Amino acid sequence: MVRFRQNKAKKAEKDTRVVVEGLKFEEIELDKFLFLRKPSGTTLPSMLDDTAHESEGYILLDGPFQRTIFIGGIFIRKEKETLADAPSPGFHYGYSLPSKISINRDRTLVDDEKTLAARTFDIWKRAFKSTNSSSSSQALRLYMDLFEKQKQCSDIQYARANLSDNPDIAKLLFKELKSWHGPNCWFYDGDGDNATADERIIRRSLDKEPKRIPSVIWQTFVYLDIVMSAEQARRKAFGDSAASDLGKGGSSAPPFIQHTLHLFKCFLSLHLRTRRIAYEFKACGKHIDIDILLRRTSETLKKTPR
Repeated sequence: MVRFRQNKAKKAEKDTRVVVEGLKFEEIELDKFLFLRKPSGTTLPSMLDDTAHESEGYILLDGPFQRTIFIGGIFIRKEKETLADAPSPGFHYGYSLPSKISINRDRTLVDDEKTLAARTFDIWKRAFKSTNSSSSSQALRLYMDLFEKQKQCSDIQYARANLSDNPDIAKLLFKELKSWHGPNCWFYDGDGDNATADERIIRRSLDKEPKRIPSVIWQTFVYLDIVMSAEQARRKAFGDSAASDLGKGGSSAPPFIQHTLHLFKCFLSLHLRTRRIAYEFKACGKHIDIDILLRRTSETLKKTPR
């Protein structure tokens, strides 16, 4: 059993002492418990000499960890203290007891990995939605760092499912990424098979600055229709381009274009189906790198009774 106790004989703030009943201090295996922390400074000798005062033994949490007991899960706290022994200002991680994470008697998790990841993401969401914009931005940066530095953690293993179930958070993440890299950036799957081709299309055809993002984030953005691929954007730009007057084949068109259009019309007239094809010549940028864009139309064929 673990409980707090304030001992007036010791110079400690309220609720800083953890009492482990039934065990002597030297019998406690600290590494087995997330909620126990070795005291710093000269606390240890003073504790060992105080056996007459407290027969069970106790552990004093030091410095910045006063009034906090760390048991499971992950908590994010913004540190504001400026004391010499306090953590540096900003977001800090630790172990806490979130309300939705189940822990059994042995301080091990009851939930499966997927459920744990969802519960942990609930904690992330509270940080992402902070009313303080700088705190929200910093939390999003810390989350993105996991995709590069902790790829095997459950936060990343189930990131696509968690973000897909929370499209508002995914859109917030996209907005934050755009603010980091500027309005002229274009995201692409940096780990995908077409990464090299995507980067070329982004630079040459879209005149944007390519920015790679992890595959998990990219796939989530695509699933939620937040982004489109570079190839999709290039085809859309081609399709949205204005029609070229040269494609009309008037007398003002150069002889070569008139001859090409004549041959093309002859080719289309060879079959009944090709005669139905509608076409248009586009006046698009020189780097669009698309010559033909097919748009399929559906036809309903009725069977002729014999």
